Amino acid sequence: MASPLLPRSAAAFLVAAAVALPLAGCGGSSNTSSAGGDPGADPASFMPAGAPAYAEAQLQPDGDLGANTKSVAGKILRTGDPGGKIVGLLDQGLKDEGGSYATDIKPWLGKRAGVAVVGVGASGTPDAVAALVSTDDDAAGKFVDGLKGTTTRTYRGVTYRFKADAGVAAAVVSHAVLVGSERGLKSAIDAQSGAKLSAAGNFEEARKTVGTDGLGFVYVDPARVFDLVMGAVPGGTGGAGGAAASQAMKGLLAGSGLRSVAATLNVKADALQADVAVIGAKTQAGTAGDGPGTAAAVPAGSWLSVGVGDVGGSVTRTLAGLGKAGGGAATGGIDPSVMLQQLEGGLGVDLQKDFLSWMGDASLFVRGTTMDDLGGALVISSKD
Repeated sequence: MASPLLPRSAAAFLVAAAVALPLAGCGGSSNTSSAGGDPGADPASFMPAGAPAYAEAQLQPDGDLGANTKSVAGKILRTGDPGGKIVGLLDQGLKDEGGSYATDIKPWLGKRAGVAVVGVGASGTPDAVAALVSTDDDAAGKFVDGLKGTTTRTYRGVTYRFKADAGVAAAVVSHAVLVGSERGLKSAIDAQSGAKLSAAGNFEEARKTVGTDGLGFVYVDPARVFDLVMGAVPGGTGGAGGAAASQAMKGLLAGSGLRSVAATLNVKADALQADVAVIGAKTQAGTAGDGPGTAAAVPAGSWLSVGVGDVGGSVTRTLAGLGKAGGGAATGGIDPSVMLQQLEGGLGVDLQKDFLSWMGDASLFVRGTTMDDLGGALVISSKD
């Protein structure tokens, strides 16, 4: 029997499932069926190499990770059966359509899922695509083919379903269900015969630095994200001010040496643990402040804390170091002071006076064990 359409769009449901199921410590069968499938497939291998941002999650954590995930999810959701509660919520969304997680999703859902932002659409909204690993391509195909209110389209030999009113496209490609915007889906199809994110140098370095053994993994390419944001802003880089600000920011990023930011999310018995790495950024001698002390001084009970010493001074020293080096190739041939003037002109603020002059140590913390008391703050100490 054809699978029913999800309440509003396949994308909304599948992304919700990819986020919710790991927190519940549950998932579908991990056995590869005779119909084809690869429960251990890499979701990043379905994403284009130039994706600015990517996030991945384990859908079926096992061992200590699975037990810890279930424990933490139970505290957050206030239940002894977090998996059952989340599946119940997903089933409620499918009720009106006559479907269920157990019959429509679980038979083919694999161990991992990833989602990437790949560009910006004509309306300024991000184009994204999710890849959910399939253990049974036949079952996954029946699910996709049974989506109601969709039409059949073809791109580069791949048949996919498209729901025009939701702007959602879905297809089964090489042991994964791909779902997202139509442009996002096409970019994932292109990646199968082109450059893949999983094989990109910066991405491989990020994975090696923070590891992928945790519950989740996040990768960000700051330069590409900046291009994405500027493309989404009305007017974008159009005009002298916008173009100058864009050039200045990209020059600063290049001069800093920053290549990527990566993070992994792990789960202990009673806490979520995030390990973050800034990859490629040049360090400056004489850094003041007390980052570790600031991180340790957050409120008791915090399960995440990050400390940075003397934010304003660190940025100022970085810029000064670039200036002593003569800017040159490191900053696209533009002197850092000139870049700052262009950036300030484009944004309408004085970076040094309005921000850097007063910024001291900074800390970010998150605390709370349930959705009702979850909270946190970014705290920046003031020197003036």
